[in-house]
Amino acid sequence: MERLTSIFAERLSALKIEKGLNNKQLEGELKLGNGTVGKWEKQKSLPSAECLVLLAKYFGVTTDYLLGLED
Repeated sequence: MERLTSIFAERLSALKIEKGLNNKQLEGELKLGNGTVGKWEKQKSLPSAECLVLLAKYFGVTTDYLLGLED
């Protein structure tokens, strides 16, 4: 589980950088609670299945990519 959390955090950070977003902007775009993205990036939690799908659609990637199951 630790590896999954690490891969997810790394990929989320990279996708945010590519789009030029900070945490607050992404939280606003996806209507997430304040601090949610930070918790994910600090590996304190993983997104729910619903949030994972939202992130994948927003960034134009698959959920498998976000979870490190594919490159």
